[in-house]
Amino acid sequence: RGDNTFRYLKKPYQFKLSEKASLSGMGKSRTWVLLANWTDISLLRNRVVLEMSREIGLRNAVECVPADVWINGLYQGLYLMTEKIQIGKERIPIANLEKETEKVNGTPLNPGPIVTEKKGEFPLIRSYPALKDPEDITGGYIATVEKFPRMKDYVIAGFRTAQGLSVQIKEPTYPSKAQAEYLARRITEMQEALMAEDGVHPETGKRYEEYLDTTSFAQRFLIEDWSKNYDYVGGSQFLYKDSDRTDPLIYAGPSWDYDLSFGNMQDRGLSPG
Repeated sequence: RGDNTFRYLKKPYQFKLSEKASLSGMGKSRTWVLLANWTDISLLRNRVVLEMSREIGLRNAVECVPADVWINGLYQGLYLMTEKIQIGKERIPIANLEKETEKVNGTPLNPGPIVTEKKGEFPLIRSYPALKDPEDITGGYIATVEKFPRMKDYVIAGFRTAQGLSVQIKEPTYPSKAQAEYLARRITEMQEALMAEDGVHPETGKRYEEYLDTTSFAQRFLIEDWSKNYDYVGGSQFLYKDSDRTDPLIYAGPSWDYDLSFGNMQDRGLSPG
């Protein structure tokens, strides 16, 4: 797993069990992640930050445990086994828009081709316009703020706001055009409210607190500042949103990807302090 880290000698993995199980007491799920921590010789940075996120009370923070890994009888090294960031009762318990989309399109889902649009309300929208939509498309979503080139160079579902924020949509896996546009519009309004001098969106009249959960965003900022994370606002910055029927706010988190933190990027001008 991992677009960048899979190039390294020690491979990271995602594996799927035949049925849900609770591994090391981390809640039942079929899908799990093994982080290789190849670029972190201490093998501690990810674990320290993930556990700190849980200690400060970040909602739906990822659990983890060290694990010795053997494959076909060959020892692969010490890994960090973690929960996968995904929608689920034992993970991020929000509405499952992907399942609702399947109900109106059929299973297995045939999303059709992914389509990129660069003219219209947003500088870039990439979605699956062949899909039909369920009645409620307000959630749930899991997305990541990504580096600008990622949305440009990779054919992945997501969008770019007028202010240049690049966002990848992780769930649903195949967002329809209406779903991608809905989330793009909501995040754009949140961003514009945050950037307004009085914190109020100039057109909707909503304050930024009506768009985002201030506690989770503050906790995530403190985590990133404390860990001196090189990828802060550059990649792997997760956001999630439930259906408006349950909770209209956008939440920051869970925390993820801290190999390049705590001074592990001194060659790029970042000190441990």
